[in-house]
Amino acid sequence: MVREKHRWVFIEVIGDKIDERELIAAIRRKSYELFGTIGGAKIRFKLVEYDPENATGIIRVNLDGLDMLRTVFLFIREINGKEVLINDRLVSGTIKSLKTKIKQKKTWKEIWEERGT
Repeated sequence: MVREKHRWVFIEVIGDKIDERELIAAIRRKSYELFGTIGGAKIRFKLVEYDPENATGIIRVNLDGLDMLRTVFLFIREINGKEVLINDRLVSGTIKSLKTKIKQKKTWKEIWEERGT
């Protein structure tokens, strides 16, 4: 059996605060809505880390489902009445290199605060 390749995606939730369960449910619901049951099941993702204070997280997704997951992020505008945008900031082949890249990049929240608004 061939081992499935994964990608690690660093996401940022811009807007109202949401918790981990709301985020997972919204991604799953929207993927089934857009791609149907079979297409949605092809996106095998797992939310590995999520920090609701900074609204950032890391998702592991299979290589075939990466583009579909990114498409799902485009269509999520509201989660349980809270306005949000899900931004995929970085994608990497290993979690170690992803965490290295995260340290070098600033989040939108940090950029916004530097502007002084």
